[in-house]
Amino acid sequence: MTRKVRVIEDDEECLKVITYPLERLGYEVIASETGRRHQLAMAERADFVIHDTDFRTLTRWR
Repeated sequence: MTRKVRVIEDDEECLKVITYPLERLGYEVIASETGRRHQLAMAERADFVIHDTDFRTLTRWR
């Protein structure tokens, strides 16, 4: 059974840097570019989550 990893990162290059090695190790990566997309994709379960700590799309803080 393939383990699923959810990666939430708004920077496209960082997202690639994080997801590529995980995919090479055999993980199924569920990538979300924004926190809002992550909220919409929560129906698909993951074994663990890696996320960015700066969710400007979810808050009004800048």
